[in-house]
Amino acid sequence: MKSNSIKKAFLNLSLSRKIVLIGAILAIIFAFMPWFETNDTSLITSDKPIKINGFGRYGIFGTVSVLFSLTCILILVREALTGKEKTFSFANSTIWMFLAGEAVFALTLGIFVFSTIFDETSEAAFRFGIFLSIFSHILIFGGAHFSFSEEKKIANKKAFRSMSEEDLAKLNLQPEEPDVSNDQLSFGD
Repeated sequence: MKSNSIKKAFLNLSLSRKIVLIGAILAIIFAFMPWFETNDTSLITSDKPIKINGFGRYGIFGTVSVLFSLTCILILVREALTGKEKTFSFANSTIWMFLAGEAVFALTLGIFVFSTIFDETSEAAFRFGIFLSIFSHILIFGGAHFSFSEEKKIANKKAFRSMSEEDLAKLNLQPEEPDVSNDQLSFGD
């Protein structure tokens, strides 16, 4: 595929889908950044501080982050190529929200698991990678929620367009004026 067609396909995406795509790409990049750093020689064999990324110690958290992000990208590419907005009878935006929410939960759990190293050594610290990963999954969730809202608006507009004038008149969407009577009490009484 040419770079012009990839650029054109990206530009044709809606804003919400661009946010999902950018968040997923960032989540993959941030999984390779340092998540944790320690100087404790009992945990490592050298005297230099070691920085652990998402695939180091407790690598399941980086793996989950990358797999969920790749799944979001694959669903987005499938939608762009085939035009199908549902996967396994769920809206794509619902799947993106689920995956992003689960990834945020897993990475938050990862922070607690990594903090157990603080009990083992006082020379350990969190690095920015895990927090950027959480942020990128929150970005995916926000884009998916935005996409979900857009889909609901479009569905509502289609529902009202398909109704005839008589059906809309029967709905009586105009607000009614309340009946005011002298029997009602006011705050001054």
